[in-house]
Amino acid sequence: MTPAPSHYAWLAKTTDDVKAFYDAALQGGTDNGAPGPRDYEPGYYACFVLDPEGNNIEAVLHGYEG
Repeated sequence: MTPAPSHYAWLAKTTDDVKAFYDAALQGGTDNGAPGPRDYEPGYYACFVLDPEGNNIEAVLHGYEG
């Protein structure tokens, strides 16, 4: 049986970290949301990439003030 895709998030310290994560992840994955602010909660800045197995991987910065 094949496991269902999952969501994994890594905490970033800066928006540059989020962008670097996104650029690196795109080397083997597929865009699922470019770096930018999100409406999930105030100060949420993130990017999303689908890895080759279909997992949604995220880098997130909390406390973004842009």
